[in-house]
Amino acid sequence: MKQKRWIMLLVSVILAVLSILGFVCAFYYRTKLWRVTQELHFEQSKLFEQEKHFKTMQEAAKDSFQAIASQALDKNNERFLHLAKERLEQKTIEANSQLDQKTLKFEQMVKPISDLLSKMESDFQRIERERGEQFGRLTEGLKSVSDISEQLRLETKTLTSALRRPEVRGSWGEMQLRRVVELAGMTSYCDFSEQVTGRLEDQLLKPDMVIHLPNNRQIIVDAKAVLDAYLDAIEAETEENRKVALIRHAKNLQSRVKDLAKKSYWDLFENSPDFVILFIPNEALLAAALEIDRNLIEDAMKDKIIIASPTTLVAVLKSIAYGWQQEKVHQNAQHILDTAKEFYDRLQPWLKNLDLLGGKLESAVKSYNDSMGSLESRVLPSARKIKDLGFQDRVDLPQLKGVEKTVRSTAFSESEN
Repeated sequence: MKQKRWIMLLVSVILAVLSILGFVCAFYYRTKLWRVTQELHFEQSKLFEQEKHFKTMQEAAKDSFQAIASQALDKNNERFLHLAKERLEQKTIEANSQLDQKTLKFEQMVKPISDLLSKMESDFQRIERERGEQFGRLTEGLKSVSDISEQLRLETKTLTSALRRPEVRGSWGEMQLRRVVELAGMTSYCDFSEQVTGRLEDQLLKPDMVIHLPNNRQIIVDAKAVLDAYLDAIEAETEENRKVALIRHAKNLQSRVKDLAKKSYWDLFENSPDFVILFIPNEALLAAALEIDRNLIEDAMKDKIIIASPTTLVAVLKSIAYGWQQEKVHQNAQHILDTAKEFYDRLQPWLKNLDLLGGKLESAVKSYNDSMGSLESRVLPSARKIKDLGFQDRVDLPQLKGVEKTVRSTAFSESEN
């Protein structure tokens, strides 16, 4: 409604400005027309006076001529009348000439005025046409704004009616909670679980979300969309009604804190800290309650309830996500360490077997060299004598060499020694 009033006020101001502009233009042209009209009246008056003077002179001349004619009728009546007629005709011609000149001058003076009046009329028509077009566009704009406002009002009313239903409110709160945890970079069924059911002392409990922490710990989050009184405060027409609705809104949130504290969700999970996060899905909902009760958050913490808005919950979840990253880094480092230990443990018997193999190779080399020495000193000399006895066509026996290289000892065998 305020937006519509502002639009109507803006339209009134625009129409007032256009009216003032038209009035100023009309006043300016009327003043100029009045001045020209005054000049025209003045010239007409002069012309009228001249005509009157001419008629007076004409009458005087006529009277004079009649008098002269009466006095000299007997002598030169015809001649005098002829002269008088010529004189009268001459005066008439002069008067008509002056009248034509005055008329031409008057027409020349009136023509700019006529042109100015025509231009002024054209300008007035153009201004009126533009004003009509602007008013038409303004009317269409106002109608469009009115239609949009009405559509927005209906949609807002529909949304408000829907949010007053508990099941819609609950679904909206849970949806907002899921969006926040996903915004923080968490993954479903890995970093958090939804609608986890548990039983505590014959009581079935189902928190909205359980956030998993490193070392198999959990944080419980429950979403509460406290909307009824807040919507009443928004729709309130007076400040007093708004204040009453906000007080009721703060009390409703306090009641949700007490109800959540009675459920003792922290006893449902073995590694859960002794608190539960109460998620408010909209910043304005929490701000409106804090406007009435500034100790709301502190009082809730005394009941082991931490009230969190989307902004504060994102900060907490970001910290938890960072903790998970550090935990994964730690797990990877531990896995590398365990693999290194396993590799070291497997390397030890392999090196031991390799050292035993080296020892056996060294023993085999020694036996080979001893056999070669015995063969060279005792067997081969006798075999060479056999060739000297008549077997010169036989190929000489090859010269055998002993193995001079020894097996390289390992650090493992040295440490054993």
